[in-house]
Amino acid sequence: DVDVNASVLDGAGNVLFNETVTVDIIEAGTTDTIDFTQTFVPVGLPVGAYSIVYDVLPAEGADADVSDNEHTELFVISQDFWSKDAETTTATRPGGGGDYFIANVYQTSPNIMPGDFTFGTVEFTAAVDPDEGSLDGQLGTVILGRVKDDVVDANWNGFDTAQPILMNDGIEILAFAPHTFVGEDFDIQTTALTDFDNNPIPMEPGTRYILGILYEGNSNIVLQGFSREINYYQISTIIYSSQWFLGGFGPEFSASIRMGTNMGSLADDNPLPAESMNIFPNPATDEVSLEINLENTGLANIIFADMTGKIMSINEYEYLNNGTLNFDISNYPNGIYLARLVTADGSRTVKFTVQK
Repeated sequence: DVDVNASVLDGAGNVLFNETVTVDIIEAGTTDTIDFTQTFVPVGLPVGAYSIVYDVLPAEGADADVSDNEHTELFVISQDFWSKDAETTTATRPGGGGDYFIANVYQTSPNIMPGDFTFGTVEFTAAVDPDEGSLDGQLGTVILGRVKDDVVDANWNGFDTAQPILMNDGIEILAFAPHTFVGEDFDIQTTALTDFDNNPIPMEPGTRYILGILYEGNSNIVLQGFSREINYYQISTIIYSSQWFLGGFGPEFSASIRMGTNMGSLADDNPLPAESMNIFPNPATDEVSLEINLENTGLANIIFADMTGKIMSINEYEYLNNGTLNFDISNYPNGIYLARLVTADGSRTVKFTVQK
């Protein structure tokens, strides 16, 4: 018998999750799939780097060389950044040449409040084969689309795999931003996401979004940046050339196309009463407490941000009761910040100071 073990560790090496499955035999040099019975969901983990460690060992006795029986995958928890990868490791494009569109599928939490957040800056990487030219001066178009749930169901039934991004009835186009590449291969490119009137684009709860780059004309020689560090077996990176390929290049290829998140508004358009949330101490050093006193308890978000609207922390509550909540702010630099409580009845935002 062979034991296959999966562990999740934090940056200090503490084990957050562990499960072992025993199988009859695994032949050397073979590829197989092992199903674990438990599911690890990283809810409430602090921002930082984590690792998933897989071990394959004899159920009884000792292995002569354990070094070749372990594999580690890294993942990062962030509060304001959407990404399928930690870094770009390669670049490629569909075979056969021609124009193509490559994108990541992102889905918002059903527990965010409408208008809480807007799309921020997009980051992406690319390269060009030296025999075909250089990256500097090449063109690409950043496109953000919303998947229409009334057309495309959760299993992507109803999605027209023949129609491109700009003509697809299952996608509402939210942003269309031409970009000129600057610099060398794999340099991070950035583009701001705004709607067609140059306004911030609000995120909707429980919604699928497609964020990608269109390479066409003389710039279809550009190779999109990818990471091969984590396998995604659900629909994640998708490609359109002559038709849609919802599996992309396979589960091990994740496009380096990322986006930031901003707070939707710095003002309370529908303010809650002053007594609904109070913050102490103020100034603070390593921890702040929020005293919550709501007339109607239930679904709520508590957001911490700096004075520009950059998200520092997002806390979602399916049911927020009245009482006192404590938050770790030990990694906040000195400065002035915003604490915002958002419910179905409105919002309350309070400034506080970090002083160490």
